Amino acid sequence: MKFKSPRPHAMVIYKRNPDTDWQAWAYFSSNCYTYFGMPYSRLHRFTRPDEVVCREEYSTLEPLYDGEVIFSVIKGRPGYDQFFANEALQAFDLHICALPVHQLAMRMKWSTASQIKIALRKAHTFGDERNAEKDTLLTYYFAVSKLAVGGRCLCHGHGNRCVRSEGPGFQGSMVCMCHPSHHTEGDNCEICAPGYMDKPWAPATPYNANHCRGKFVDSINAFYALISQS
Repeated sequence: MKFKSPRPHAMVIYKRNPDTDWQAWAYFSSNCYTYFGMPYSRLHRFTRPDEVVCREEYSTLEPLYDGEVIFSVIKGRPGYDQFFANEALQAFDLHICALPVHQLAMRMKWSTASQIKIALRKAHTFGDERNAEKDTLLTYYFAVSKLAVGGRCLCHGHGNRCVRSEGPGFQGSMVCMCHPSHHTEGDNCEICAPGYMDKPWAPATPYNANHCRGKFVDSINAFYALISQS
């Protein structure tokens, strides 16, 4: 995210999925402890893949123009180099107090979002809030020149592209094109195809494709391949 105005003194990135409420994804402030009550360390090392932190390096007053705010969902977190094999990066249990009398348990996916919201909480006012008229404070503004959001299909390593769904009820959602040699199916290649269930389904990793196996079906295919060559 690039600004033509000074970057915010404080901002929050929120995310949500179709079945969840808004959840803070990342905090930014020139003083994390004062504004959000959160600690800050420039050399912070993540202890959990789903840890929400506050960063200060993207909220300084300089540069006055063309300053950037960068947020990576998984980079630097434990297990990010084996994303599809790391359940904590993909999902975790979150308990939210929905009503005073009970708690609602929700299943939140850390690295996925159907909607993103950016809340620009406070501008740099150069101390004017202490002695300026209210009209003076209203002259401060945010100017965003660029917003880039990267993403990828959640195919668990069993597909490298996705296409828009068709038909009633899909509302333009995206589904994975599962790689034929992996013998998986489902919108996210999350189950083994019929006839290929000799071992439990597992996500692919950089070191193991974990494709679904079916000895009987493989034998039939090998038999027909042999016949076609003779």
